[in-house]
Amino acid sequence: RALHWALLVCRLGAAYGLELAQPDVRSRDTVLRAVPSQVLFGSCLQAVRQGSSAQGAYANSCEMAFGAVAPGLVAQDDCIEFAGRAFEAKELGYLGEGEFLCGRLAKEHAFRTKTSLAAYVPVNGGEDMRIFCDALQTEAIPACMPTPAAPVHLAIGPIATATNARGFGQGALFNQGMVRATAARTRSTPAPPSDAGAGDADVWANLNALLHKND
Repeated sequence: RALHWALLVCRLGAAYGLELAQPDVRSRDTVLRAVPSQVLFGSCLQAVRQGSSAQGAYANSCEMAFGAVAPGLVAQDDCIEFAGRAFEAKELGYLGEGEFLCGRLAKEHAFRTKTSLAAYVPVNGGEDMRIFCDALQTEAIPACMPTPAAPVHLAIGPIATATNARGFGQGALFNQGMVRATAARTRSTPAPPSDAGAGDADVWANLNALLHKND
């Protein structure tokens, strides 16, 4: 009876695709471990793009892309596994440009090697950097945080007064200065002595001479 149940479980496992085989020894290791962290994500995107353009030759594109940044250190088994993941993502419809696949690869690589995800920021920046930040936006990576806008300080007090004074030009302030200068000159110039009395005397003398001219 025990044998019967064991055979039944094996048949059900085979029918539903359950993994009842021996544990994978490679699962304890890191895929593409030899690839430097700062170029892992960008090289992954490149491998996906090249593989998609070559009708799904992801194993070959893996060897070329990762082999370029880690010559002689990329195992063939790594690229076979990478190709399997790429094919699976493509069949499920979320391969895209590789953002999801490469994001998971970076997180797995960081976890297995006990490295901060900040070390996986693409060194080239640009489009790869944008895709990286979108794929790992929930991880709060400092390099992906928006830069705060610089504060704007308005001119107040003496600065504003000086600006307004320049704006007047030949206006109010200039005119005030002219009025003060004119008043100063007026006060400093002595007034001429009054000769109104002498002028009046001359007029009466002339009239008196005319009246007595025929006498």
